[in-house]
Order: sequence, then C-alpha cells, then structure tokens
Amino acid sequence: MNPSTPEGVFDFRGAELALLLGGAILTFSVLVISVLLYRHADKEHRAQLAREQQERESRKGGA
Repeated sequence: MNPSTPEGVFDFRGAELALLLGGAILTFSVLVISVLLYRHADKEHRAQLAREQQERESRKGGA
C-alpha cells in the first residue's frame, strides 16, 4: 500500500493550495497582530510606570 502519487509529493490541487495559502496568510497575520498588540501594551505599561514614579517623586518632594 503506497499512498504516494506518481506525480510526486508536491502534487497540489487548486483547493488544497488555496487552503494552504489561506492558512499561511492567517498564521502570519495573527503573528503580526500579536506583535503589534504586545508593543502597544508594553508602551502603555512603561508610561504607567513613569507616571507612578513621577507621582512618588512629587509626594517625596512635597512632604
């Protein structure tokens, strides 16, 4: 029992190729969106830390 085709391993039909490309594009877009969201969250976190540090310093100076 040999499941390989005489055309070879890379014998794709149109629907199979569309699914493969669609999956690759979806995977890549999810990766890009996750990186963008991470960068945005990191920027917000750093800004929050800076605000907290500035607030602590202003309390020290005022007391």
